[in-house]
Amino acid sequence: MEDFEAPYAGIPTFLKFPHVNIKDIESLRNVDVAIVGVPLDETTTHRPGARLAPRAIREASTSFSGYSLRSKFDLNDLTIIDAGDVPVIPGNVEKSHMAIYETVKQLIKKNITSAIIGGDHSITYPAIKAHDILKENIGVIWVDSHLDFDNEYPPGQRYSHSCSLRRTSELPFIDPTNIVVIGYSGYASHPEHEEEVDKAGISRFSIYDIREEGLEKIAKKSVEIATKNTKSFYLSIDIDVLDPAFAPGSGLHEPGGLTPWELFKMLAILGQRMVAMDLVEVAPPHDSAGITASNATAIIIEALAAAYTYSLKKKE
Repeated sequence: MEDFEAPYAGIPTFLKFPHVNIKDIESLRNVDVAIVGVPLDETTTHRPGARLAPRAIREASTSFSGYSLRSKFDLNDLTIIDAGDVPVIPGNVEKSHMAIYETVKQLIKKNITSAIIGGDHSITYPAIKAHDILKENIGVIWVDSHLDFDNEYPPGQRYSHSCSLRRTSELPFIDPTNIVVIGYSGYASHPEHEEEVDKAGISRFSIYDIREEGLEKIAKKSVEIATKNTKSFYLSIDIDVLDPAFAPGSGLHEPGGLTPWELFKMLAILGQRMVAMDLVEVAPPHDSAGITASNATAIIIEALAAAYTYSLKKKE
């Protein structure tokens, strides 16, 4: 028989990369990137459904080739695996976050870049926390239409998706002056949120700053801030930074967001020097056409292509 499989046939791993059970991380050798799903949305405070994102994005990705025309880079030139999903426990945020932490930590030990598909934005905190194993400071670039800087939201919940940036800023190896938020629009925010972010020393560029100063200028500024006295940064992308026209399936979308083209152009710069990444808050039940999952796939491709284009040029 011919060596051919239709996009809609077979097991839908991300870009049809080979599947390696996440429990077998210890046996991995010479892997560049591991795609890891985190089907968790226990802390969602608006529209649930992000737990279904890893499966939906994998399915959407099967019609993509993995090639970035912008970067002229083909992800198939790397050794990439789909490591399946972190064994989260429905209803138990603490144990689920610990599972994320341990999984990412194992990948770092193997020098494997983790590309995580969430899940709500609470998953980013334990993923970043796992980088304590590096024994060095890293920066953080947070692409999101919200600031995610509540101390507790809802009351008594310190580890929800609304608190994830604040918890991240409290990590001992994260200097808040190396954190940048890009793309927030403010419709779900309050003036005191901006004041608290500023007081912490975190840089922020709103959707209006991007429109006025330009995509490339903001992206370059962000990388400079995140890498001042650090070697690399963690890149977290909330799908709701895109306008709802392009990402109707999200937990809490905001009017006036970026277009996919604008985000791709920024990712060509933001992908540089990233140590790991995640893409969160895709909520498939709110997008029957699968537009959001398709855009999420392209975002992951563009970020990884930019990262490896940069690293290969650096080696030359």
